[in-house]
Amino acid sequence: PLVLVANAGDGSIATFRLAGGALERLALTPGLPGCSAFVVDAARDLVYAGVKGASEGEPAAVVTLGLDRATGGLTPRSRLEVAGGSLNYLALTPDGTGLLAASYGGGYGITCPILDGVVGEPVSRIEFANLHAVLPSPDGAHAYFVSLGDDLIAQYALEDGVRLRALEPETVAAPTDSGPRHLVLDASGDAVYVLTEFTAQVLHYARDAATG
Repeated sequence: PLVLVANAGDGSIATFRLAGGALERLALTPGLPGCSAFVVDAARDLVYAGVKGASEGEPAAVVTLGLDRATGGLTPRSRLEVAGGSLNYLALTPDGTGLLAASYGGGYGITCPILDGVVGEPVSRIEFANLHAVLPSPDGAHAYFVSLGDDLIAQYALEDGVRLRALEPETVAAPTDSGPRHLVLDASGDAVYVLTEFTAQVLHYARDAATG
């Protein structure tokens, strides 16, 4: 197994091999300024990394990298620039044809199609304060964003694989000033668990797997 680690301070991703309970560093891929979030498409040996601009005024981007499993090296393949702030959380639809992303500083979330590893222009955009994370449902039919600043979970159907359509209601409240930060869905799809930053709680939400 390989372990990838983002190093925001020096703008790189380190690749390690896990063997015998120990980590052996195989490669260090530079040129990824401010990278603190990435997602791996293991079926296609692709890594999608969120990066900041290399210099003041340069837009943030999502960089697609090919993964060499033998050497651990990552090779840039394509780049999509994004407006409004860097992305701090990335997720893939289960079939790998859509990218979901959240920007904490920019307060926005986007979804983008992927074709042959190339991330296309966003087809959906939402805005809430300090969006911190996003995940699709196990079947790829729905998506959930958590807003730390607005204390809520925003919920959507994924149409045409990646386009967001708000459910009714569009948002579900978290406790005031709890700061929802991360979320997971259980494998059966009937529960969502949200970790809060300011109150150190795990919130449990029941989920209708059919309607989202």
